[in-house]
Amino acid sequence: MIHLLSMMKLWLLTILSFFLTACMVLAALATPARPLSIAARNSWRGVTPLHSSPADVARVLGLEGDPADHDLTGPFQVEGGEVTFSYLSPSLAEMFKAPKTMSGKVFTVYFKPVPAMTRQELKLT
Repeated sequence: MIHLLSMMKLWLLTILSFFLTACMVLAALATPARPLSIAARNSWRGVTPLHSSPADVARVLGLEGDPADHDLTGPFQVEGGEVTFSYLSPSLAEMFKAPKTMSGKVFTVYFKPVPAMTRQELKLT
């Protein structure tokens, strides 16, 4: 019974995560195109979800050579913590009816500060 409840919780969290991700992608696609500002609010060191490419990630991380030669998901140890990237796959782009040009773009950027920050230190706006 406990195992069944755990599986149900996991299933609900998975569905919720998928739904929130779908809403974010649809909202991004519904937003009129505009030039990126130099300091986008949702970027990490210039890597912006749904705009940046794997080549941009490789450049920010200082990796030499062809980006296809590197695993660009991470986690990567960087100043202040570690960062992990995910990319929009062709199947997700098709599912969300995104333009084919968005396939392969950075989808999410996860930054984990080290040491961990308290809620008061976050300074969210």
